[in-house]
Amino acid sequence: MKKIDYKERIKDLHLTNLLRVEDGGTDTLLSDVFIDNNSLPELSIDEVRLEKKFFNRNFSRPFYINAMTGGTEKALRINEILARLARDFNIPMMLGSEKIAVVDKKFPETFTIAREVNKDGYLIANVGATANLDVMKKAVDLIDANAICIHLNAFQELINGEGDRDFTSYMKNIEAALKYFKLPVIVKECGFGMNQRNIEDLAKLGVKYIDISGAGGTNFARIESMANAAEDFSDIFDFGTPTALSILYARELKKKYKFTLIASGGIRTAMDAFKAYVIGADVVALGGELLKYVYHGSYEASADYINSFSDKLRKLMLITSSRNTGELKHVRYKLEGRLKDLWED
Repeated sequence: MKKIDYKERIKDLHLTNLLRVEDGGTDTLLSDVFIDNNSLPELSIDEVRLEKKFFNRNFSRPFYINAMTGGTEKALRINEILARLARDFNIPMMLGSEKIAVVDKKFPETFTIAREVNKDGYLIANVGATANLDVMKKAVDLIDANAICIHLNAFQELINGEGDRDFTSYMKNIEAALKYFKLPVIVKECGFGMNQRNIEDLAKLGVKYIDISGAGGTNFARIESMANAAEDFSDIFDFGTPTALSILYARELKKKYKFTLIASGGIRTAMDAFKAYVIGADVVALGGELLKYVYHGSYEASADYINSFSDKLRKLMLITSSRNTGELKHVRYKLEGRLKDLWED
């Protein structure tokens, strides 16, 4: 029988537990964004365009596939389907954390499958912020990446039974990446959101692509707790900065610093994406909801989800007289409930 080591087992558990969790236990607070109906849009559906330029390239949709998996046998089929979706819809795809492949030399094929399937596509390498420059270079080379993402997951690591405990190299490693790579460098959270200070520190450092990855989507406190039977973390499942609040924080800082604001963390529906754009996002990323269609369904089911998502988003854009997602920033909105309280506090 094949021996499965700890890192491979944890990756398997992350994937299995993510798909078992129906309710993350947190709220994006996007439901607290109120937008009036517009009965006189004065626009034709043919005028509404989903094409968008970001990461210095033109894409057919204003969103991309966020990091999901890799480094476990189950990931091969998932990343093959995701790569096909990215290719056929002309959108970027971010791979899961590549450390297991470039440092531990395990399951590299679960990452390279994306480039085999999507030869000319836009692929984003992905490593944790504790990775040094050598690891980052290997991650880029492994998939011939067009960009690199450095993810911040301190809270997730702290809950992980054998996770990192030293995060003092985060800023140093991000700075090294910015100085070395000519490719876009994305810095993203992993589902707990960013506060204003985090975002400003990254912007000051020169990060041009910031994914706030807020609370309300994949809940890694819950997922890690399910994988770590030695300790119960249920009392902290609701920790984190909600996606909507992190977007508002970042939007304010964009007035001073130039960076692309990426919204992820619970972007499950077209309405979620629509509201994220209205309150300040430049682009959104899809993760856990798409993964469910891939894992439990098929390529066809996943493609239907993306087509439906796109069609609904286009209709929401029309009803607000928005020809593209950039014009959504001019749509008037009001904040309600908890989001209003947190933002005005």
